[in-house]
Amino acid sequence: MSWSSDRTGERCFHTAIPLILSALIFPLTTLPNLSLGWLLFWLCASSAAIYGFGPSFWVLPTLTLGESAGAAALGFVNMFGGLGGFVGPTVVGAILTANHSYNVAVFFLSLCFLFAGLVTLAMRDRITGKRKQVAGVPESIPPTAAPADIGPRRS
Repeated sequence: MSWSSDRTGERCFHTAIPLILSALIFPLTTLPNLSLGWLLFWLCASSAAIYGFGPSFWVLPTLTLGESAGAAALGFVNMFGGLGGFVGPTVVGAILTANHSYNVAVFFLSLCFLFAGLVTLAMRDRITGKRKQVAGVPESIPPTAAPADIGPRRS
């Protein structure tokens, strides 16, 4: 995923699509009468989707805010990650303590993945517009294109 994201310069789709896929795949693990092989397959597929968003996600704050504010934004994102590390298990524990099934907890987590993917897609115009504005690249030139004569000249 990160290779494709670097090659195309598209970060939002490489972040949002794995999150949305994980929201669609993870609930499949709750289907009744799944054999162990299929359960393991769906768990591995959802794990691949869940962990696939990370590399392109960590680039987004500096694309949106620039270099100096991006460093502060990474700390802010890390703070919310810590908060999510507390809230997620607390909510799942409350769901299970209220005698709901694991299906309800899995659907709650899937909704969180879906929400994160949709927020990323909603930010796409802001992120791509900011990248073009900072780089000074006109919209007709792709972000990976560069003139051949950049760099120091040797005489």
